[in-house]
Amino acid sequence: MKMNKLFASVATAVVALAAVAPVASVSAAGNDLPSNTSDQIDDKTGSTSATSTASVKVVSGFLSLDKVPDLSFNPAVKGADFAYLQDNGDLKSETNNQNWGDNGNSDGVLQVSDSRNDVNADLPADASQASGAGETSFGYTVSVQLGNFEGKDGNVVGSSTAADAATNGAFALDFTKAVQSDMGYQSNANVIASAGAATSSPLIVVPENNKRGSDQFKFDHSAGIRMNLPKSINTGAYTAPITWNLSAAAQ
Repeated sequence: MKMNKLFASVATAVVALAAVAPVASVSAAGNDLPSNTSDQIDDKTGSTSATSTASVKVVSGFLSLDKVPDLSFNPAVKGADFAYLQDNGDLKSETNNQNWGDNGNSDGVLQVSDSRNDVNADLPADASQASGAGETSFGYTVSVQLGNFEGKDGNVVGSSTAADAATNGAFALDFTKAVQSDMGYQSNANVIASAGAATSSPLIVVPENNKRGSDQFKFDHSAGIRMNLPKSINTGAYTAPITWNLSAAAQ
């Protein structure tokens, strides 16, 4: 769950100037692609088709953490207090310490699916819109924990003592705004997760009697997320693991 930054450029040139039809199957459903509409050059008749697969998995009775975001921040000037989140960043290529079992996505999406059924719960006012025909669930909590930052050499950087952090600042994830989910729930605002902290900070608390279904929170550049920085940090690229903890009750 590291912040990542990937630079890439691709140049592709395709030239197709031929008077001979490409080798492909013709006019048969289920053929391998590409599949031509005709075996005649410049033919205005004929048709072709192909077969793909639609799949869906239906579950009931479980609470699951489906997606968690990588968070990458804009470059900061040395001595700055913080850096703001950028979209679709990837710092993996700039560091070599990638052994955290990263599950993160670059879209800023945190997704939780709740298919548990509390049949004894009081129904919400808009229960008719809830996934599960008005059935409700038990609530849940998502907490965030920021690990220590490391440089390319794998050494931990940043403030090492509370006194130093008080004087020079320290790495910390700062969720300044509440983010609304697709289902209308909100994350907590003004949540600060300090690097290397022993405990996680509750970021999302969905109360009991919540709607059942899959819900997404989008943590992108408009969410007001910033990385607080130690003033004494040297120039360089640094990464840290982010742990997202899902608890099966509202805390």
